[in-house]
Amino acid sequence: MGPEILLVRRLHLLAKQVLKSASSTKTQSSILSFFTSTSSVDGPVEATPIICKPKKRGKHSAEFSGACRNLFDIPSTSTHTTVMKSSQSASLNSSTTPTNSPSTREPPFLKEFKLIILTVLGQVGHVDDKCLFSEDDLEYVNCFKTLSVSAQQLYVRLFQRKHAWLCPAKLKYPEIAADLTPVISELQAVNFIQGEEELNDITEALNLLPDPAVKSLAKSLLRVSASKTSKTELISALVKHSKRPRSVFSNVNMQEVVMKKVCGLLGSWIRLGDEPRTVFTRIHLLYSLSLEDDEKPISGKTPMERLSEIKKRNKGSVSFPRYTIFRTNKIFRTKEDLIRYENAMKCEQDIKQAMATCDFKSALQIQEVETRRLETILRDEDISSHSTSLAPFLRPFTAWGVYTRLLYMGVEIHQQRGSYDDAVAGLSGLLEQTEYGVESRGRWWDRLAFHLYYHLEKPNEALDAILKGLADSFVKPGYRLALQQKAQMILKSRRNKTLYNRRSEFTVDAIREPPKVTIQEKELPSTPWGNGGQVAVRLALKHYRRSGFEEGVCEEGTLFTTLISLLFWDIIFKSGIPDVFSYPCQSAPLDFGYSSFYESRKEAFDDKLQELGEADNAKLQTLLETSWKEHEGDRCVGVKWTLFRDIDHAKGLLACLGSRVLCGIASLILKDQRHTRAGMPDLTVWSTRTNKFKIVVVKGAGDCKLSCKQMCWMDDLLRLGVKTEVCHIEASRKRLHETGNQLTSDSSQ
Repeated sequence: MGPEILLVRRLHLLAKQVLKSASSTKTQSSILSFFTSTSSVDGPVEATPIICKPKKRGKHSAEFSGACRNLFDIPSTSTHTTVMKSSQSASLNSSTTPTNSPSTREPPFLKEFKLIILTVLGQVGHVDDKCLFSEDDLEYVNCFKTLSVSAQQLYVRLFQRKHAWLCPAKLKYPEIAADLTPVISELQAVNFIQGEEELNDITEALNLLPDPAVKSLAKSLLRVSASKTSKTELISALVKHSKRPRSVFSNVNMQEVVMKKVCGLLGSWIRLGDEPRTVFTRIHLLYSLSLEDDEKPISGKTPMERLSEIKKRNKGSVSFPRYTIFRTNKIFRTKEDLIRYENAMKCEQDIKQAMATCDFKSALQIQEVETRRLETILRDEDISSHSTSLAPFLRPFTAWGVYTRLLYMGVEIHQQRGSYDDAVAGLSGLLEQTEYGVESRGRWWDRLAFHLYYHLEKPNEALDAILKGLADSFVKPGYRLALQQKAQMILKSRRNKTLYNRRSEFTVDAIREPPKVTIQEKELPSTPWGNGGQVAVRLALKHYRRSGFEEGVCEEGTLFTTLISLLFWDIIFKSGIPDVFSYPCQSAPLDFGYSSFYESRKEAFDDKLQELGEADNAKLQTLLETSWKEHEGDRCVGVKWTLFRDIDHAKGLLACLGSRVLCGIASLILKDQRHTRAGMPDLTVWSTRTNKFKIVVVKGAGDCKLSCKQMCWMDDLLRLGVKTEVCHIEASRKRLHETGNQLTSDSSQ
């Protein structure tokens, strides 16, 4: 019996067992809907949560069996909109499946691997990504489905690991098979695994050998004592020896001689085949375009990280919001577009790894080679025009977007190496264009002025750069204030008094001065961050509790983004906005953090702000509770579910804030999410007895100065009429008591 027939029978049995355990006809319809969403359909398909409980077979068994029979077939092209609710129950939970079901032999990580393939190569939205894969590529996918379950499991396990040569004898996966030899042979038969006979790189092969084998080989070939020589040095000497030119008296190829001896010592080694692995990596790359962290969209996750994300979701620790996938534009028009982006992403990851280990020389070499390669490719007018035709939030996923990031990484490398002329040249090049990285232009102008003044000692050029930055419409208030302050500092410099004549060219925006309070303690850590910062916050909380604020949370802006996201949830995940949702498992729309986030939903946001502004505390609390119960546990950028003890805790703060303050803060955050998430005061304290609250910036010892973004936030809060202040924690060797405006704390209390 062929493997395809076995697979069909397993899926057929799986369908029957699932429908037997469905709790109701409605649940069976939901299950059927989930699986048929991978087939050709003409309308929205909703994948709703499934809770399996034992119950007798329902009327949809035959239909569902047919759908499961085609579960892993790649469907034909179709254009439609898909409604996704990516949650724990979106795929079948084996713990609720009868023990005699074949699905118990298919673990969650394998199911999710298949789900990712189905999602990318199926019909999601209006764009079919199957065209990005050749017939040969799709053949590898079809070949994967014919493998036994054990072979599929082993392949996914190896796919999750670093792509390197492995010793089969050291591989231990007892849950797959006690003896992996036949499983490995099955994968080798279809070229999914390479054997040691395909290991052609001498350096790579030598590194696989144990130290004694390398020393023995060096002793026989180099005829030197290797007792006091490191393995790295011996490998370098052996590689150099293998490259020795042939003698005029002999036709012996020294490279072949060395490689033959190495292979004789190696034994059995395996590695995933390059071609099928590349296909599955590209599938995961497309799927991960929509995965975000709490800061910004990322697209460079490894296969291990991507599957880990989905594995958490299946365990119930992570679930995602409901939204409508609506795609109208292709980021990648052809396979070549995808390959260009993939190669650029690989180089970006290599540079990051080199920089993480402070290997800036290697990082610069990779950066320079890749930027030159991309410069040649991007001269193509068609490639450039396609990139600029995309919405700004899609451009980071193009080769041009990666190229821009590589240029700034080059600036960071030059800064670390002290090559400030090169850093200035790189920043100037970035600032000449306004198509990519526009949200970072404030940081670029600030960094350019800094290098010109401090490192290159060109104050006039630094002032010129500041003027250009202040005239740049993309520069946000925090960086605008930083540039203004930097200009004033340069103008007052004693090193060049003639600069004072340019003072009329510069002004400083009026910023309100926040009230200050000082708490003195006998003992206090000197560091403003880490444990010192935590101690400072605890002392501040202790002080404000004594002042009548029994509740307090230190989470900077997360406190307000949690409340705002819950109240504006339906608008954040609003349907009908093209391309902001591309695949399942998004915790925010792709335009989150861009100016278009507010602009494309302006009418809905403004209406909601007006509704909340007119609401009393009771209505605000009802709206918050309704959203909380409906979406609790769903992962959304800016939402931290563990921040409040429970919904009543959150409702207490909401009642203290009131509608006017809430809407004022919400308007600031929603209109400029990227630049308002930094600088928000650390601590919020409130009292449900008095309905009073206060927002506080806590400054520990050695951290006395407000950042420009903190100053802007304090100014905005004071303008809204919010009671806010800066709380300084200072060390004192003697007990002090409260005197006038000087607040002190007795450490013995």
